[in-house]
Amino acid sequence: MTSVRPPKNVEPFVEILGEELCIRFLLAFGGAPIYLTDNPQSGNRVAGLVGQRKTAELADRFGSRLSVYIPTPKHWIAAALHSRGVAVQEIARTLHCSIPTVRKYCRLFEAGGTDGDPANKRQLDLPL
Repeated sequence: MTSVRPPKNVEPFVEILGEELCIRFLLAFGGAPIYLTDNPQSGNRVAGLVGQRKTAELADRFGSRLSVYIPTPKHWIAAALHSRGVAVQEIARTLHCSIPTVRKYCRLFEAGGTDGDPANKRQLDLPL
């Protein structure tokens, strides 16, 4: 199993949750802000998915505040799932996007997108 380097904004989530749990977390909560608490109570949706200890670690890392924006890096999720052998059709269903889009995401990462961001591959370096 080959791991795909996550984008910078996702790295803290991967460090705390690990790649597999991070993907499930991003799919469940990505695209909107959530409240993280260092003392989650029963019924807390985040703690229900990742556990109380990991929820507390996330709150410690990002600070207990009213809203922490959770990204949805579909390009990275597609490439990470593809590197695990998940079929392109299944990834498309999971991410609610087309098969050609998933293939494009995977090609960009296979071409060596830097820092986990395929867009960086297209960006020219500025001369110093």
